[in-house]
Amino acid sequence: MQLKSLIILGVSTFLAGFAFAAPADALFRYGTNCYYAGDYTNAAGAFAQAAALQPTGGTLQNLGNAEWERGHTGAAIVGWEQALWLDPFNQSVRANLRFGRQTAQLETPELAWYEVVSSWLPAIGGYGLPR
Repeated sequence: MQLKSLIILGVSTFLAGFAFAAPADALFRYGTNCYYAGDYTNAAGAFAQAAALQPTGGTLQNLGNAEWERGHTGAAIVGWEQALWLDPFNQSVRANLRFGRQTAQLETPELAWYEVVSSWLPAIGGYGLPR
């Protein structure tokens, strides 16, 4: 009887992961379509909702891009920073962040030694997977 309960619990947990992934994927696709159509306001909203459900580096990068197109420099930089936390090896995000800071004439913040070390490796678990 315990084995049956464990199997049911395992299957339920596995399927629960898809409950968040499906809406996040749909929001991501909607945001991408809005972005390519030039509707940056709806794109940013969709990417923000998708990132709230399932934060990934790609979603946060696209959120930053949409915010940049809307003229919201601060929100764009925050999105790119968060994307870099999840995917520190993403050179595209790093370039976006560098360009945004240079354009807005913002300096890169000084990091403590432990913040520097923590940025060397990507986040572990499901949230660190690139989209």
